[in-house]
Amino acid sequence: MRLKLALAGVLESYDYILIDCPPSLGVLSILSLTAANYVLIPIQTHFKAFKGTELLLNTIKEIKKHVNPQLAIAGFVPTLFSNASQDKVILQALEQQLAPIARI
Repeated sequence: MRLKLALAGVLESYDYILIDCPPSLGVLSILSLTAANYVLIPIQTHFKAFKGTELLLNTIKEIKKHVNPQLAIAGFVPTLFSNASQDKVILQALEQQLAPIARI
């Protein structure tokens, strides 16, 4: 909650405050999710990244349930896309499975 309190003092000075987090779900990510209003999720168009998104979504769900009920997913941003057939399949799977949650 300290990060949220620290940001509260400067919120009126900014339209947006972006908090960049490491790709792991460690303490820094948990603190950031606790302080955030929205989450913008970059996701590589690779199979392992696609599977790892489920863990992140579960973490966001727990943060909303216990600490920050206002937290919402702003969208997903596909990254590192190449025109390879596997990336196209993963991008299509992302669109099918994640579109009901937020924009892709």
